[in-house]
Amino acid sequence: MRSLLAFIVLAGALTAAAGDAYGQTRRSDAAPFLSHIVRLIAANDYAAAYPLLHPAQRRLINAVDYVNCEQLSPIPGKLSSLRVLRTTHERIHVAGTSTGRAPSTAVTFELQLTKSLHRESATVHLTAHAVSVSGRWTWILSARRLALDRSGTCGIVAD
Repeated sequence: MRSLLAFIVLAGALTAAAGDAYGQTRRSDAAPFLSHIVRLIAANDYAAAYPLLHPAQRRLINAVDYVNCEQLSPIPGKLSSLRVLRTTHERIHVAGTSTGRAPSTAVTFELQLTKSLHRESATVHLTAHAVSVSGRWTWILSARRLALDRSGTCGIVAD
């Protein structure tokens, strides 16, 4: 059950992806971009994911704060399977921007996370969006996750 909750956290954190290593955006490249970000986040490698975040969101939260907040709710276990189920095109709002809806490529994945101690696994479907900025794919945090990461407390309520 904790594995399932970890994937829900992953889904909340991730709504799009990208990377310079992949070059300029092309429709067919969105799935590899998103796969790369999902793998980084599932591995709790938030520092590697941050530079690939949408530039408007990077202006709202610095790398240290982002990484520190995300490390408070790490993904337990290991990503044992990642499969693309479908790719579509959607217009979405990028949290933290004042622009209207941006074109995106939505990719739905099937992920499986395995906990090493009990050999438990959870399978979750996750839809993420790749957004092109200046000819490069970027990923975005959901509005909720962005607010938590910017809160100064990472959403943790003090006693």
